[in-house]
Amino acid sequence: MVFLLQYKSLSITNYLMLAVFILCIAVQYNDPDSGIWMLIYGLAAIVCFLASRNKMHWILPASICLIVFAWGLILANQVPENFSFNEIVFSSWSMKNYGVEIVRELGGLAIILFWMIVLTLTNNPGLAKS
Repeated sequence: MVFLLQYKSLSITNYLMLAVFILCIAVQYNDPDSGIWMLIYGLAAIVCFLASRNKMHWILPASICLIVFAWGLILANQVPENFSFNEIVFSSWSMKNYGVEIVRELGGLAIILFWMIVLTLTNNPGLAKS
């Protein structure tokens, strides 16, 4: 019974994340580098869709994890030293400077990374036996 509840909860959350990634694709239209962001959010959405159909191998989200993690490290090195976290949390939604854009992009990558890790761990039979 507990397994069934956990599976149902994971399934519902996966559909929620699929919707989030599709929404993320939709709001990229006015971004200067929209193509690459639509691609990465699209890949995450495809993985969620495949996971919902039980047609996904764990290597797919694991591969996206590696790509997103490397991309995040590159972006993290571009955050200005004098950047204030308050600028993104308490400022308006407009892009006031390059630092705000980088930190928001890092946030998007963190969401993708988190969910791809969850899907990797829950779909890897080798980890389930441990």
